[in-house]
Amino acid sequence: MPIQEAIVTIQEAIVMLRGSIVVLALGACGAAAANPCVGPPPLGVPAAHSSQTAAEASNREVVNELIEQAINRQNFDVVDRLLADDIVEHDEHQAKGVSPKQAFIDSVRGFRRAFPGGRMYVDGQVTQGDIVVTRWHSRATHGGEFMGIPATGKAICMTGMFYDRLDGGKLKETWAVLDLFGLMQQLRAK
Repeated sequence: MPIQEAIVTIQEAIVMLRGSIVVLALGACGAAAANPCVGPPPLGVPAAHSSQTAAEASNREVVNELIEQAINRQNFDVVDRLLADDIVEHDEHQAKGVSPKQAFIDSVRGFRRAFPGGRMYVDGQVTQGDIVVTRWHSRATHGGEFMGIPATGKAICMTGMFYDRLDGGKLKETWAVLDLFGLMQQLRAK
């Protein structure tokens, strides 16, 4: 099948996300419809699947509270309660601090200096046992230096995913996948 036919064939993909159906309008090569950053922010996190255990629901709440309080509101008082003392961050871009918790705080502060007033939106989550996977996007304005690029004043949207493992109601291990390439394209666009 020629590539153009294949592209037309995948005009709409239906993704099952723990009982919620999310329709992605993929459009032709590189169409903006596939970008969660185009259009208004999502209406909220889909409701938990009915087969979700109490522990899974609790883990999901921990991740959502960390995003809302620490990342969106910079309320770092929640960090001791939500992150394990020996949390392992598997992200090479994570700031290195005197402690893993301080490294997290420093990373959030650094990103917020570059993108003040930004907000992270949860687009979907899947929980299984002690794992919570979160798909998100963040909207902000580039108001400070980021990776050597001085403030541009441009509105940006970045997408990413977190893969978090919790233990005893705290984040114990986390992996972050960020679309830094897409972000850099937005910052360097004329």
